[in-house]
Amino acid sequence: MKMNKEMISFKNRIKVNIKTQEAVKNRAIATIRRFKTSEGVTVANKVATERAEKQLSDAEEKINSYNDSLERISRGDLSELHELLQKSENLTRENREHESDLAHKKAKSQAASQKLKDATYKKLRKERRSHNWDKKKHRIYYNKYLKAVDTLPDYMKENLKTMPNNKGYRWRGVGFYGHQKPIKDEPLILFEKQRGVLKIWKFYPDRHEIYKKIDGTTTLDETVYRKKEFKFPMPPGGKPIEYETPQRNNGGRNRNNGGRNRNNGGRNRNGRHNSRRRNRSNSKPRNLSSWS
Repeated sequence: MKMNKEMISFKNRIKVNIKTQEAVKNRAIATIRRFKTSEGVTVANKVATERAEKQLSDAEEKINSYNDSLERISRGDLSELHELLQKSENLTRENREHESDLAHKKAKSQAASQKLKDATYKKLRKERRSHNWDKKKHRIYYNKYLKAVDTLPDYMKENLKTMPNNKGYRWRGVGFYGHQKPIKDEPLILFEKQRGVLKIWKFYPDRHEIYKKIDGTTTLDETVYRKKEFKFPMPPGGKPIEYETPQRNNGGRNRNNGGRNRNNGGRNRNGRHNSRRRNRSNSKPRNLSSWS
């Protein structure tokens, strides 16, 4: 049934082409007759006549070819029809593949464009949030700092007066450092109490260690290493750090008098031994290294 429809459509198409070529043939014949009967022969007329003759020859050739096709179909030779159908199928397949490629490229381009739009939007949103956070984070951190300063316990304030500058307390996320000169070649140590547990922070140039002291037992809880070794830069116009001068141990003897009083052999007026007591005003800063 389908082949019959295709054959009828093919025959009707050939007949339509024959009529079209017959119309071209008739126009060409009329043109040739008009120019041949004209009195004057010009170059334009000659060119037009030659063109009409060529159209007439082509039209007759095509008409003969179409008539031969109809005759072959009447004899049952459908090779031309099969060839035409194969060409039509190939052309349809090529068109579909081309449309599929175009659709794939379009979808890929749209996906890339959408991805770029999403990345741009995320970047702008991140920058906007970062800008908004920069505007308020300093106020937030400063208020936290003031709150930590206002609530710092009194015993910490008193201890900080005698502690070296590389030791101190960590209170509500803020570090408070001793008022005395720092001890050279010792790490920065901060003490923090959290829910009855004493945490000891030790900061080194390449890492920091966190210890926990529970019931008199100190254990290393965490070690965090830095990607790069940290060094405190010297600020413009700054002065070198003055460290605490270490006191030499001379075996309990005074260099000048061998540990005895030059006047009374190490005894005071009451006959009691004069012990080497330190002057409280010149006492050393409190050493809290035993906490660690």
